[in-house]
Order: sequence, then C-alpha cells, then structure tokens
Amino acid sequence: MQSMSNRPENPSLTEHIHDKAVFTLLGSLPEPAFLIDPNGTLVYANSSFAEKLERPSALAGNPNIFELQASGPQVPEIATGLKEQVDRALSCCRQIEFEEEHEGKRFHYIITPDSSAGGDITRLYVIIHEIAEQRFGRHELLKKLALSRSILDAIPCAVAISDAAGHLIWWNQYTRDFIAGKPEREMPGFDAFETIHPDDQADARRQFRDILQSGIEHAVVVRRGAPGGSGYLWRMINGRRIMIDGQPYVLSIDMDITERKRIETELKESRARLDFTLQKNHIGWWDLDLQNNTVQRTIEHDRIFGYESLLPSWTGDDFLAHVVPEDRAEVERRIEESNRKLEDWNIECRILRKDGEQRWIWAAAGYLQEREGEPYRLSGIIQDITDRKREEETREKMQLQLQQAQKMELVSQLAGGIAHDFNNALTAILGNTELLLETVDRSSPQFRSLCDIKRSAENSADLTRKLLGFARMQTIAPQVFELDEAIQHLLPMLGRLIGENIELEFTPSGSRGKVCVDPSQLDQVVTQLCINARDAISGNGTVAIGTASVHVKASDCMEGHPCKEPGEYLRLSITDSGCGIDQLTLPHIFEPYFTTRETGTGGGLGLSTVEGIVKQNHGYIDIRSRPDEGTSIDIYLPCRHDQETSHEARESGDQGRETILLVEDEHTILALLENALEGKGYRVFTAANAEDALALTGRHRQKFDLLVTDVILPRMNGIRLSETLREREPDLRVLFMSGYIPDTIFTHDMTAGTQHYLQKPFSLNEFFSAVFRALHPSGKTE
Repeated sequence: MQSMSNRPENPSLTEHIHDKAVFTLLGSLPEPAFLIDPNGTLVYANSSFAEKLERPSALAGNPNIFELQASGPQVPEIATGLKEQVDRALSCCRQIEFEEEHEGKRFHYIITPDSSAGGDITRLYVIIHEIAEQRFGRHELLKKLALSRSILDAIPCAVAISDAAGHLIWWNQYTRDFIAGKPEREMPGFDAFETIHPDDQADARRQFRDILQSGIEHAVVVRRGAPGGSGYLWRMINGRRIMIDGQPYVLSIDMDITERKRIETELKESRARLDFTLQKNHIGWWDLDLQNNTVQRTIEHDRIFGYESLLPSWTGDDFLAHVVPEDRAEVERRIEESNRKLEDWNIECRILRKDGEQRWIWAAAGYLQEREGEPYRLSGIIQDITDRKREEETREKMQLQLQQAQKMELVSQLAGGIAHDFNNALTAILGNTELLLETVDRSSPQFRSLCDIKRSAENSADLTRKLLGFARMQTIAPQVFELDEAIQHLLPMLGRLIGENIELEFTPSGSRGKVCVDPSQLDQVVTQLCINARDAISGNGTVAIGTASVHVKASDCMEGHPCKEPGEYLRLSITDSGCGIDQLTLPHIFEPYFTTRETGTGGGLGLSTVEGIVKQNHGYIDIRSRPDEGTSIDIYLPCRHDQETSHEARESGDQGRETILLVEDEHTILALLENALEGKGYRVFTAANAEDALALTGRHRQKFDLLVTDVILPRMNGIRLSETLREREPDLRVLFMSGYIPDTIFTHDMTAGTQHYLQKPFSLNEFFSAVFRALHPSGKTE
C-alpha cells in the first residue's frame, strides 16, 4: 500500500486522528480506492490502487488525479469522465455511482463526499470495482465496506471512535443526529458521556477504562438522553479497543434497546404478579429441565414441604421421599404412565413435611415439546389442599349425620303417630279401669285383675313416654319430684341397657331433695350418660350413680365452682371405669355432631342434648376425665323446697260447680271424661271437633269456665280453637291434652298464663287434679 497526504502544515490532533482512521478503513479494502480533495489532488491511495497502475511512481508527490489521467499513457483505473462525476458529486452533495469501459474491461465507480467540521466538502472517496468481461452492465457491488461512510450512515445505530479521554474523533450520521444532537461542525471532540444519565456515568466510564487497559471487549447498558431533551432511552454500548499510530482508541457501537427493556420490565412485572398470586394462594411453581435434570422452583414450593428457605437442589426422588408410603406406589404409577404417554397429569396425595406433619397436596404438570415432538421441559404447580380435604371430610360426616337425622326424623314421626293412637287407647283403658275399680270389692279376684290391668297400662304409658323422650318428640312439662325416687324407678331399665358385664351402683343422698324438671328429660339425660359410660368400658366394669345435696356459696362461684350462681343444688353424678377422655378432646365433647365413635355408631348429638337440657332447667354440668382412669360427670340442678299441692281430695270429696266445654275426637275418651266430670258435679258440654265446638258456643250463648280440648283434632286443631274462643271470652281458661304434639302444631307455650297441659295417657285422678289446677291456679276454690 502507498500512502501520501495533503494535510495542512499544522493540523489539529483530532483531524490527524480522523485522517488516520479513514486511511485505515480504505487500506483494508481489497478493491482499488483513493482519496482526493475537490480539486482532484490525491490525498491517499491504497495499495490495491497502486498495484493496478502501470506507473506506480506517478503517485509520488501528491499529483492531481485529473492531470494524471490527461497525461499519457492512459491509466485504465482512472475514469475518463472522473472530473465530470466529481463535479457532479460536489454539486449535489451526495454519493455518485457510474460505470465506464476501458480496453475491454468495465469498471464500476463509487464517489462519496466527506464533509469537514464546518459542513463543507473537503475530500471525496473513490472506490473502483472491476466487472468481469462476461458480465457487462451494472450489477450490485459486493460491498465489503462495513466501515465506509455511506454504509455506516445507513445503519440505525451509533458507530463512533473515541480517544482515551472519551472524545469523539470519528462518528457516523446516527451518532451526530441521535446521540449528540449537534451540527457537524460541533462534533469533533464531543464527549459522548455527557448524554449518559448521571446515575450510569460512573459505570460507563469504568467500563471504558477497562477496554482501553485490557483490550477486552465490553458491553454496558445505560440510559442516554433522548434527542430534544424528551427524557432518557435505554441503550446498549459495545466497545472494542483499536490501535491507531500505536495509540489505543475505542470503537463503540451504540444501539437503542428501550423497547427491549420495556418488554423485559413488563415480563418481570408479569412474573412478579404471578409469583405474588401463587404465593398468596400458597401455590408453588416448579420447572424441570429434562436435558440436564435440574429443577427451578419458587420458595412456596419448598415451604409446602416444611422448608423455610430453598434447598440447594431438588429432584423427583426428593418429592417421592416426602409422599407417605401408603400413597407412594400410586403416585409413581400415575407419573410413569404420564411420562410414557407424554400426557399432562395431576394427582392428590399425602405428604410428610420436614417436621413430620402429614398434609394433603395437589400437584399438576405438563410437558413443553420441541417441533420434532421431543419434550424438553416439564413444568407444574403444587398446592397444599389440607384445609379443603378436611372440609370435604367434614361435609361427608355432616352428610352422614344429616342422613341419620333425617332417618331419626322419620322414626320420630312414626313414633309420634303411634304414640298418639296408643296413648288415646291407654287413656281409655286406664280411665275405665279406674271406674270399674270403684265398683268392685277389694277382696274379689276381679279387683286384683283390674289392678293388674291398670298397672300394665301405666307401665305401657311409661314406655310410650320414654319412646317419645328418646325421639325428642315429647312436650316439655316440668314437675316437682324427688330426685332419688326418680332415679330408683329408672334403675331396672338402666341395668338391662348397660348389660350384665357392667355393674350398676346407686348411692342416693337420702335427703328427699326435689327438683323441678320434666321427668322424661331427666330420663333422657340419665339414660344418655349411662349409654356413654357403657360404650367407654371394654369388658367388665362399673357405672356408679350418686346424688347429694350441695350448698354453693358466692365465694365458691368466684373460685371456679361449676355452678355460676350461689344456692342449694342437688348433684347427680355418673361415674364409669372406662377408657377416659384425653385433654385435647375434653373441651369439644359438648359440641353438636362431635363424636369419638366410629362412623355409624353415633350421631354426636347425645352430650350436646344433655347439656341443652341441663341449661334449660337452670342447671350446670361438669366433667372430669383422664385417659385410662374413667370419667365422672356431675349435673347440678336447683333444689326445690316448695310443696306440691295435693288435689287428690277433689276427686273424692269436693264437688265442682263450673261449666266445662270438652272437645275430643276419640269417642271412647270423650264419653269417659264426660261421665267422670259430671260425676264430680261439673256441667259439661261436649263436641267431637272444633267446628262443632264453635257452633255449640254460638248456639247456647253459654259462658264457659274451662275449655278442655285435645290438641290434635281434624281440620282445626285445639290450639287454634282456643285462640278463636278467647277472642269471644278473653278470660276463658284452657286445659290442653294430647298423646303427642308434632312440631308443625306446637308453636307456643301451652302452659303459659291461663293455659295448662296434660300429657296422655293419664289416670282419672290426674285428670281431676289438672282440671282443678286449671280452674283454681292458686289452689283455692272461689
């Protein structure tokens, strides 16, 4: 290569380095190329051009290229019309291309103007390409001019050369317009770091120094000021060291990556939102690279397995090791089958966490496949579903309990219907038996037979009452009675209930203390607690029942006594020698539907019902139990000291004078009670249904002292009848009687105010006493 220059005598360092960079670029081209000023004076010619000349020495002394062509012999590489084409390029200030043929050869010429810092064209590049003889005509020049001005100005990124201080010595058009935003004359010496965001300048200058010192190419991402001062754009700058005249410079390529950064930011934000959503829903994410068997996962994934931070590594074997042994074989089978078919899969199984706690999880995964169909990734999610599984188990239990409750409701309805008819029959049997007993001599065999009939009827009535009590269908009618006596009457039935292998003991208080409770409710409480005691005993054992009088002081209540109010109580205790209850279970035993029994052996309502009955009767309940030491339950009921008023004298002595309206749809009972009341001196009007009763009262205009009516009547029930009559006679007293009252009718308290209730079956003495109490609530005749 031959090199020469026509520079000013005292050029600036920047201009010198600029020329050096241009000469380096032209010298690297394989095609002939040279540099001239607007007058045609040769500034530089590369070695390819010099080698093509017949007289290379003609290039000595910076000759004028136009004059060199004019002097003979002709130089084929110098176009005949070169001067005209140069003038044309100077005139239009743009690149010119043309072709000429010399001595059978055709040449393609490219003339590119180069401007000075002031904007004037000071030199022109001329590149010559020879076209093969067989391809005359214009064609695409193979442009290996990656660093030439024309091509570099066309690319959409900034290309520049900077000195060691960071000042530009060479740049393309993009650098001038979009990085510096300055006119051409102000570009030499421009510091490109000025347009970098202040927060990024330090790192950018450090990377620049590293390139100069190490010669290793670096890339840095910075924010540069946008043209016109409209904010900052993200840019990536790649820098490489080049040497010019033995001095290091940095060739940089600066690309706009703002859109890429926006997409990256959106992806990061989307991933952050996804991670947040997964974490808040306690869903773990994992991704298995099938090529290298590595797993990426979120922290929530490892937390599900009991780890507070990510483990160093995780494999499929680690997952299977956490699956409980009972589920592991099925999980392995499902996964292997999905792997073989390359199908998505999802499973539910139990795992053991790091701390040993057993939990339920749901895991799902799918394959990512290449175009050829070979999978390369397996991605999935995992979620702890323990709460959901527990809820499902609870729903299943509640469904079973609902079915059991519905079954019990059907049984109760059946029992209620049977009890109603049965109690009506027993009422007739008891009443007529009592009437016969009054007419038969006590020493006759018939008297004993009638007594047996009465006793059997009373026992049947007691069984019916217990049946309704167990079905929770009885009408609540509290009575004052001795607690010890009531328990004593229950013992035979309780003995049969708990079995021969369990000894039943009873220790009464002997205080003859009384309580005010519905007898059927007391029977239900004692029976339920004895059943529980029986179930807690495996093999032989003991159930002990005891009563005692207890005085509770205010200080006892403050110190934690089960009774929250001071006073006199009767304590009923039931103690067993069974398996006992652990301390975790003990607080829950009174909760509805809570049970420790196996499915199908109990509905979980027994103790909750017991507690409800005790509270309903203003009592308190306390339980003490320890595993393998048995259980003791204490029930405290308020002690009643009032004496029951005996009305039995009325059935044999005093005569009634009041007028009674008797309504009963069972004819045998209606006739029985009518005769009995008239025998006691009462004036009685009867009706077989509510409609007849209303017609009778309207017809006679009679003022009635007492309405005695069955609750269950055809069409209009006894309660509705009493309400209708009371609209006419507000002071009318009412005595309801029934063998069974369904919930659809029993909508209010039938023992409130001037209303009274008598449960069928009853004896005549009980009936007369109820009538007297209804007519004379104070216990005195008017």
